[in-house]
Amino acid sequence: LDSEGKVRDEQKIADDDGGFDGDLDDNDRFGSAVAAIGDVNGDGITDLAVGAPDDDDGPSNAGAVWILFMNMDGTVDDWQKISDSEGRFDGGLVAEDHFGAAVAGIGDVDYFGIPDLAVGAPGGDKNGTDRGEVWVLFLDSEGRVRDQQRIADGSGGFEGALADDDNFGSALANVGDLNGDGIPDLGVGAPNDDDGGANAGAIWVLIMETDGRVDAWQKISDRAGEFGGNLGDDDRFGTALAGIGNIDSSGLADLAVGAPGDDDGDTDQGAVWILFMETIN
Repeated sequence: LDSEGKVRDEQKIADDDGGFDGDLDDNDRFGSAVAAIGDVNGDGITDLAVGAPDDDDGPSNAGAVWILFMNMDGTVDDWQKISDSEGRFDGGLVAEDHFGAAVAGIGDVDYFGIPDLAVGAPGGDKNGTDRGEVWVLFLDSEGRVRDQQRIADGSGGFEGALADDDNFGSALANVGDLNGDGIPDLGVGAPNDDDGGANAGAIWVLIMETDGRVDAWQKISDRAGEFGGNLGDDDRFGTALAGIGNIDSSGLADLAVGAPGDDDGDTDQGAVWILFMETIN
């Protein structure tokens, strides 16, 4: 982009385009989620994670993530697929998990020297149907998985109350270090949560540990987290998330949250909420 927000140049990355020759299939939905994850292979260029949540490696729509090693001109130099059968990932995905529906670069959580990655699988069925889950992936320099940690209902140190069809993991964001322990924390969307109304939505702020487990958490919804936004049915607050830095100079990172079903003005016109965060212990 130029200084006026206009495009100076562009490069498309697709099946056999932009230097990418990974094996995509019909309805993979490559590009459903994209995140800059830092320099994984040490060449000084920021690399990308790209979600393909309807990829069929293993079960139908189990999902996949592609790690793209980038060139300076926006083309792909090399790539690594992570799925039920590739990239040394052994999470045991099942049909309709939609792994890759959300991705977020989370920095070098385990201090190994290589950036790590969070991946949402909102169709995960741990302890109930479509409650959702998040995978923290610890990468090697080739984009393969060295280790992983599942965060779901009753897993990974997370004991927040999820319900069927919450779709926890539909959106992810690195929200910065909210408790001052030096580890980036994670925002997770659950847009079909029913606090305050059917599918009103919620987000969960997860205080992370170096092993990818959750140390503490805070739910933000119509009924939790001191949020006074008055959400309604089908607002789907938490459909999209973005860490936006310290806008108000409070010393803590702030968060933007999408609610595409908000009806202010007229039906489903949508809204974005800017949340000014406080320390979570």
